[in-house]
Amino acid sequence: MRATLGSTEFVPDERVRLNVPDRAENGDVVPVSVDADLSNVRRITLVAEKNPVPIIASFRLEPEVEGFVATRMRLAETGNVIALVESGGKVYTGSKTVQVLIGGCGGE
Repeated sequence: MRATLGSTEFVPDERVRLNVPDRAENGDVVPVSVDADLSNVRRITLVAEKNPVPIIASFRLEPEVEGFVATRMRLAETGNVIALVESGGKVYTGSKTVQVLIGGCGGE
């Protein structure tokens, strides 16, 4: 995390809205989006704590771009998904636990 974001100090913030299902029927394809109601969002990083490689993706954004990203990810098993949003020299977070029922990159 330090290598990607330059910090390991994160501030939980309700303006970081992580949209991911509570239950993933298939861990191979889990939709996720992050909408950050913050100014000057520089980067959005997605992390799945239980994955063999926890950092799913890191998106660099230009100042003119709205703080929103959407993609699909693989989850190895049930665990926390975390959105890290870099804005104004700080890193803000939002998280949610996702229950994985079958599949995933762990081969359950």
